[in-house]
Amino acid sequence: MSERALDMKVAIKGHNGDQQALLEALNEADIAAEVADDLRVWANGSGPRAVVMAVDTADEMEAIIDLRDSNWDLVVVTLTRDDSQATYRSALRAGATASAPADAPMDHIVEVVREALHGRSILPADVARRLALDAPDQPSDYAPRLDEIGWIQAMASGDTMAEIAESAGVTKSELSKRLNELYRRIGVENRTEAIIKFARWGLLD
Repeated sequence: MSERALDMKVAIKGHNGDQQALLEALNEADIAAEVADDLRVWANGSGPRAVVMAVDTADEMEAIIDLRDSNWDLVVVTLTRDDSQATYRSALRAGATASAPADAPMDHIVEVVREALHGRSILPADVARRLALDAPDQPSDYAPRLDEIGWIQAMASGDTMAEIAESAGVTKSELSKRLNELYRRIGVENRTEAIIKFARWGLLD
């Protein structure tokens, strides 16, 4: 890949005590990188920017949040002390685009940075699978209205169609029509599937 990835400027702060080795590896991979002492000031410069930062403490995780608050377009890659699921989860929740262990092979770190510059995140398969299982499904094309959420919540609580219709101030046939439209919009076939989907979206808590 001969062109600079997205023409994005990349700053490095900390890497297992050897920023220079990472700097050279990124530049050799045609990723424009430099060492920055103050990431917050650097991140607010002009043009698309990314930072690669070593993260060892909770305070440094908080720094990711501060960086993203000051520049929502900023790409953040963290280099962490280990590759545990908890560490990856903490970094991603703080706002990191991608993460890698600081002691990973240099070519792996370079690849993680390259993919992050293109909006992609490389994660170990078991970590990605665990994060996917832990994350609730989210509505994609259609966000249910409050009254629709109320209908499904009532169904999940065991209310009858007549009770729900009366509470909604409509006839049973009108409620049935509206529910069928809701099912179509969220991609389910019946009330059971709707309840399951709403539960996965965290709307039945």
